[in-house]
Amino acid sequence: LQGKTLGVIGVGNTGSRVAALGEHLGFKVLRNDPPKEAYAEDKSIYCPLEYLLDNSDIITMHVPLDQTTKGMADSSFFSRIKPGTIFINASRGEVLCDDALLAKRGELAALILDVWNGEPGAISQELIDAADIATPHIAGYSYEGKINGTAMAVQAFARHFGIKELYDFVPGHTPVPRLELRDADGGFLPTPEVASRLLSAFPIYELDNALRGNPSSFEKIRGEYQYRREFVWR
Repeated sequence: LQGKTLGVIGVGNTGSRVAALGEHLGFKVLRNDPPKEAYAEDKSIYCPLEYLLDNSDIITMHVPLDQTTKGMADSSFFSRIKPGTIFINASRGEVLCDDALLAKRGELAALILDVWNGEPGAISQELIDAADIATPHIAGYSYEGKINGTAMAVQAFARHFGIKELYDFVPGHTPVPRLELRDADGGFLPTPEVASRLLSAFPIYELDNALRGNPSSFEKIRGEYQYRREFVWR
């Protein structure tokens, strides 16, 4: 991983964490997020989208869906991506133009998709077949995510109705697992070892197999999903 360049498009809550983890693993990280850049004190950490597309070995998308991002990954977008790049979309399916992505697929080293145009209804079988990893929009499905969501809902309810005992309510839960992604001396681990540790925390291919086996069960897979644990990395 060291020496590779990771391009993160959309540096909000999720994208900023992806960027931080990338730097922890030894990537050079490029960030693109015009709204964030506009209000940032340090604008030097951001770069133009064109520069990111031209220079990244891995590109991962974490933008919200709005009028500025819908269809942003079009033929012009993909024409700038160099051959051998890994492309990931974990934002919204509608930011992609499917035909443009499929036209570029042969030049990509890998394609990873968690979100889809038309979900949760009919999603593209052609895109599923083209992806190396295909999952049914599970990015927010974690045990800790549900704990935090529950706490926020209960606290908001309590403050609205003046139930002071629940103002700081947090459901009881076990500590977040710790995942060591550096060696004992703080050095970088070999890439296969990093991959093995991440897969032990979240066996993503189980969901990939479930979706490929029955794409029409997209919503059912999400509804019956066994929440994964988040982890603290070091």
